[in-house]
Amino acid sequence: MLSKSRQVALEEIAKSVMAILFFVAYAAAFIIMLAIGACGLSEIARSLLGYAGILGASIEHEERVRNTITGTLVGFELLLLAPLVYVIVISVGRFLFDIVQHGAAGASEHQMHRVKALMVNLMVSMVATDMLKRFIGHPEVNITAAIYGGSMILLLTVYLTAMLWGPSWFGADAPSDPPGKADAAGSIDAPRT
Repeated sequence: MLSKSRQVALEEIAKSVMAILFFVAYAAAFIIMLAIGACGLSEIARSLLGYAGILGASIEHEERVRNTITGTLVGFELLLLAPLVYVIVISVGRFLFDIVQHGAAGASEHQMHRVKALMVNLMVSMVATDMLKRFIGHPEVNITAAIYGGSMILLLTVYLTAMLWGPSWFGADAPSDPPGKADAAGSIDAPRT
């Protein structure tokens, strides 16, 4: 059995290592977020410059419009996805920190559920954007792609609805802290100190 002072020293070393790992993960996620955001902005800029005729070969107007809309949609998808990596890393970090530090998750678990809802919302928007890109400039509609995309949006919407309101439907306790109100542990709407 370890002595009390040695056990405290080992716990402090473990907390320091965990803090360093969290810092490295946060920094890497931030760099990835910036890179994805820059790719999104460059895709938008490239498609707009292509429409203006500055970039790319000279093509007819209808093709330029189609390429501009498609490229801009891809750029917006990347801009929407950019902060997701950082938000996931921060949420998982807070969740693990609360479990290790306090033995319970509390507000950080609620934050994880909100991040999952954000991820599902982004998936729905990506499927909708992909469907829109498939149909732009095509006079015939591919019914298989329409059914596939529509069913994916429907399934993700049902999953999101069940995830957000399901616990209260089945009698489980739903999160009690409304957005904008900080609880004792600090909700995700209140800044952490």
